[in-house]
Amino acid sequence: MLIGLAHLASRFVRGGDRSSLNLRPSDERLIHAVVDANPRTVVVLVSGSAVLTETWRDRVPALLLAWYGGMEGGRALAGVLTGSAEPGGRLPFVLPTDPAHLPFFDSAAKSVVYDNQWGQRRLDGEGHTPAFPFGFGLGYTTIEHRLIDHTLDSSGGNADVLVINRGNRKGSTVVQIYAADVSLRRPVAQLLGFQKVTLLPGVETTVRVTLDAGPTLHRDPTTRRWSPRMGEWALQASQHSPVSWENAVRLPRMESPTAEADTPGRHQA
Repeated sequence: MLIGLAHLASRFVRGGDRSSLNLRPSDERLIHAVVDANPRTVVVLVSGSAVLTETWRDRVPALLLAWYGGMEGGRALAGVLTGSAEPGGRLPFVLPTDPAHLPFFDSAAKSVVYDNQWGQRRLDGEGHTPAFPFGFGLGYTTIEHRLIDHTLDSSGGNADVLVINRGNRKGSTVVQIYAADVSLRRPVAQLLGFQKVTLLPGVETTVRVTLDAGPTLHRDPTTRRWSPRMGEWALQASQHSPVSWENAVRLPRMESPTAEADTPGRHQA
């Protein structure tokens, strides 16, 4: 039996944000009570941003983030829960295990300055394991992938990834290509490109992913030119932000580009 709990914390404060990333205590008690009565409980979160799940996540066999489905959301949710459709989404942000792993939040602040160390990058840099990493998402089949070839220089490149559907039903995945300076004690993943692919059962295909070299470059404010970041960079194909770089492919040192700072496609991650 499937029992869904749909809830978005509605405690809004100045600035239109929530005062807590947790569900209300009454909702968490409800989850525990329902799971006590029926361990085969699916928790469905209706939310547009991160929700902490640490007090109850390990007690439920499935968790579905339904976002805001609109007037047809109920029909779509029923399709996913009954298996007629698969949950094909992927997280566009990280779900931490502790709000302290995110930048400090002041609901009364009139301005906030963030650097580039936030979200998954912040957790990577500080060595925190997330509840669910950036890019995470599951479906109803088993899909394997392997990086088989790549080209990358300061202007960009491509990665060829072999993708195989090992399951017995049609399914999809989002092939994600990450790079990181693996000379660091805690490598920080940088997303270079991604591509969604849908496969019938037993089918394999090679997916080409376009890569943006921007996250591997830095800009000199004096010369207004971009050059490769220092370090030992490696590339990895994954279905979410990597938790290990043990099997990553080392990248050769790139030549410095001559493009100006305002060249399209150049950015600092």
